[in-house]
Amino acid sequence: TSMFYSHKDELPDQVREDIEQGDWLFGRGTMDMKCGLALQMAMIEQACEGRFDGNVLLLAVPDEEVNSVGMRAAVPRLLELAREHDLDYKTVLNSEPMFSRHPGDQNKYIYTGSIGKVLPGFLCYGKETHVGEPF
Repeated sequence: TSMFYSHKDELPDQVREDIEQGDWLFGRGTMDMKCGLALQMAMIEQACEGRFDGNVLLLAVPDEEVNSVGMRAAVPRLLELAREHDLDYKTVLNSEPMFSRHPGDQNKYIYTGSIGKVLPGFLCYGKETHVGEPF
């Protein structure tokens, strides 16, 4: 079984106020993390249409940046699913984007956070932005 792991950022109340005013930036969260989630959904679609010998599981949690409550709550359920359906988790793909450490930083980084975790990087060109600093 391959697991696709991603998160759905929860935005502060100020962002809701901006959206309700009607003068809002389309695509907030496009890179972190809507792009990764859309990529994983497309990969699942491809696996369903083609020949894929195995299982695919998608896990999207709501709070990757705070206390990881979503992931910690998901672990018992993942273990339960493994027991119920005889799943053997082999890989986890986290499609989290990677960013430079400061403006003008040309280095590419691999972030590791736990045993067996690898975050491959892809170079994307465009204007860097984040939901908290859209311009």
